[in-house]
Amino acid sequence: MLKRSLMFILLVIILIPTGAQAQYKLRFASVEIDLWPEYDRSSMLVIYQAQIASDVDLSPGVDITFRIPAVAGEPTAVATSQPGEALQDTAYVYELDGVWAYVTINTSVPIIQVEFYDALEKQDSDRHYEFVWIGEHDADAMLIQVQKPIGASQMSIEPDLGEFQLASDGLDYYNLEIGATAAGKAVTVSVDYEKEDDTLSYTPPQQAQPSVPNGGNVQEKKEIDIMSFLPWMIAWASLAGIAIIAYLSWSAKRKGMYTKSSKNKRRASSQSQKAKQGGKRTFCHNCGQSSIPGDKFCRGCGTKLR
Repeated sequence: MLKRSLMFILLVIILIPTGAQAQYKLRFASVEIDLWPEYDRSSMLVIYQAQIASDVDLSPGVDITFRIPAVAGEPTAVATSQPGEALQDTAYVYELDGVWAYVTINTSVPIIQVEFYDALEKQDSDRHYEFVWIGEHDADAMLIQVQKPIGASQMSIEPDLGEFQLASDGLDYYNLEIGATAAGKAVTVSVDYEKEDDTLSYTPPQQAQPSVPNGGNVQEKKEIDIMSFLPWMIAWASLAGIAIIAYLSWSAKRKGMYTKSSKNKRRASSQSQKAKQGGKRTFCHNCGQSSIPGDKFCRGCGTKLR
C-alpha cells in the first residue's frame, strides 16, 4: 500500500510541471509578414503582425521577442491591442547582438505589430531584397505577403508566391502560406524586380511649398507666431478705442453747443419780435404823459389809459 502511494505521488510530481508547461507554453496562433518595397520610402517596409495563441495565459504579462536586422535600426512602430480594437503604441526594449537586433515587449494583450524599414539593393533599374525570419517563438501558422510597387515589372519572388491578387487599395499582392514554424527555424524570401523611376506607391500628404520666383532660391517657410504680434494688436486696438471715444466726446460737445446756440437764437428772435410788436409808444389822453408799453394807467395823472 505504501509503495503504491509513493508511486502515485511521484507520478503527480512528474505530470504537474508537464501540464503547466503545456498550458503556458508561449507561442503564436498566427504570424503575418508584410514586405512592401518602395511603399512610402525608397526602402523596404517590413511589418510583423502576430497574435498570441488563445490558450496562453496573458494575465501576468508575457515577454515577446522579435528578431530584426541590426542595420535596420530601431523599429518605427511597436504596438499592441485586443482583437477588434485599435492598435496602441507600447514600450519595448531594443538590444543589439551582432547582425541582429532584438525587440522585446511585455504584453497582456494578444495582438502585436512591429514595423521597420530595411535597405533595398539598387543598381540602375534593378531591385533586390533578401528577407530572413528567425522566430523566437513557435507559430501555428505563417503568412507572407509581398506588395508589388507601382511601376514595377519583371517581379520574381522565391519561393514562388503564385499569382498577383488585386486588393481594394488598388495595389497587387503576392501571398504565400508557410504553415506552422518552429522557434529558431529560418524562413527566407527573395524579391527581385525592375523599376525605371523612384515613384513611391504611397505619398504622404505634405504641406504646401512657397512659390519660387525665377532665378530665386527655395526658402524655408516659417510659421507665423501669432503671439509675437499680440502686443501690436493690443496697442492698435487701444489706439482705435481712444480715437473712437475722442470722436464721440467731440461729437457730443458739438451737438450740445449747436443746441444751446439754437435756443439762444430762438430766444433772441422771440424777444426781438415782442419788442417790435410792443415798441409803439402811447400818450395819456388826459394829461399827455407818455407811457411805456405794458402800462395800464398814466404815470402822471393816474387816468386809465385807452
